[in-house]
Amino acid sequence: MRTFVSLNMLTLSNFQLLTDSVDIDRFTLESDNGKILIKGNNRNSLAVGLNHYLKYYCQAHVSWYASDSVVMPAQLPGSRSSRYFTFKM
Repeated sequence: MRTFVSLNMLTLSNFQLLTDSVDIDRFTLESDNGKILIKGNNRNSLAVGLNHYLKYYCQAHVSWYASDSVVMPAQLPGSRSSRYFTFKM
């Protein structure tokens, strides 16, 4: 069942900035004890990782328009395994 919930369920502890490489943009999605962790090697990668999680795991659409509601699942889904993504901007 999908319901309206706040994105406040995601906090700064759900994000980790990686400092090992800046050669290519990348992010990872991990889940531990029902808590999602998004890691990225720069702030843009973290944002892309969050958008990917919301779009493909939560089936939520986040719009630029403040009047558009964000419909989220009642409980945030986790990643079945650690997923690693690279992308070009």
